Amino acid sequence: MAKTLAEWQRWVYDNCVHSGLYGCDAEECVSETLLRYHARRGVYPWDELVPDEKLLRLLVRNVACEYKRARARRQQLERAYYAQRQAVIAAAATPEAQAIANADAARFLALLPRYLRHTLTLLEAGYTPAE
Repeated sequence: MAKTLAEWQRWVYDNCVHSGLYGCDAEECVSETLLRYHARRGVYPWDELVPDEKLLRLLVRNVACEYKRARARRQQLERAYYAQRQAVIAAAATPEAQAIANADAARFLALLPRYLRHTLTLLEAGYTPAE
C-alpha cells in the first residue's frame, strides 16, 4: 500500500529529527527535501508506485547538514556580535576618566590662541575645514 502525503511528510520529518535537527528546522527540511526529490525525479514520492527511499534518505541527510551548518554559522555570528558588544561596553570610560579627559581638553583649549579655539569650536559643531 502506497504512503499518503501526510505519511511521507512524517517520514521525512522523523528522519530530519533523527539527523539532529530541531523541530522548527525539521519542518523546513521536510518541504526542502520533498522539493529536491521532485526536482530530481520529476514527481513526488506519494505519486510514484515505487518511491526511491534511498534518494530520499540522501536528500534528508544533505538538507539536514546544510541546516546544521547554517545554524552553527548563525550561532558563531551571534557569539562574535555579543563579544564585540561586551568589549565596547568594557572599553567605555568611567565617569572619572571622562571628567579628567574633559578637564585636560579644557586646559588644552585655554592654551591655544583665540583663532584656533574658534576653529576647533566650529569643527566640533560639525563645520568642515573649508567652511
